[in-house]
Parts: sequence; structure tokens; C-alpha cells
Amino acid sequence: MHVLPYHVSGEPLSAQQAYESGLVTKVVPANELDKEVEKITQKINLKSRNVIALGKQFFYKQINLDLFKAYELGQEVMVDNINTKDGQEGISSFVEKRKAKWNHQ
Repeated sequence: MHVLPYHVSGEPLSAQQAYESGLVTKVVPANELDKEVEKITQKINLKSRNVIALGKQFFYKQINLDLFKAYELGQEVMVDNINTKDGQEGISSFVEKRKAKWNHQ
């Protein structure tokens, strides 16, 4: 296992400590890292490219905003997302309990 970021005390955290404190969602041995990254990227590739792009744009726009402004922008982005074709497809597929058919628009 690799040593991960420093705790607020300045001491390095082990991978297990980072997981237990909620800083990471999964811990894998170093020799399984590439395989795990591939699994995650395959899952991301199954999502709407348009929705992923909106999320990335939002992330970079809000990163330097204060909390209130970031939430305000987040509301706008969520509404914009729902109004896209893929946003509507995502809602429909969820309600109809079926796999989404993305058109990336």
C-alpha cells in the first residue's frame, strides 16, 4: 500500500487510514491499481459524454467560489443538465427501470 496525503496533524496517512476517514472510496494493492483504474474508466465511459462534460465544467468553475456561490452555480448546472436530451433520457430510464440510451446531447 502507498502512503497517502497528510492528516491535519502533518503525519502521513496509510491507505487504510485514508479509507476509514473517508478521504478515498477504495483501497487496492499497488499491483492491482491499473486494473482498478481500468474498471472505473470503463464505467465512466458508459455515461453520457455531455453530462460528464457539464460536470467537469462545473467543477472547474466552482473551485474558487465561496460555498454559497458554488451551490448557486450547482443549481443552475443541475437544471441545465435536466434540460438536455441525455438529462431527460437519464430520468426516463430511471423511472422506467431500464438502461439509458445516451445520444451524448
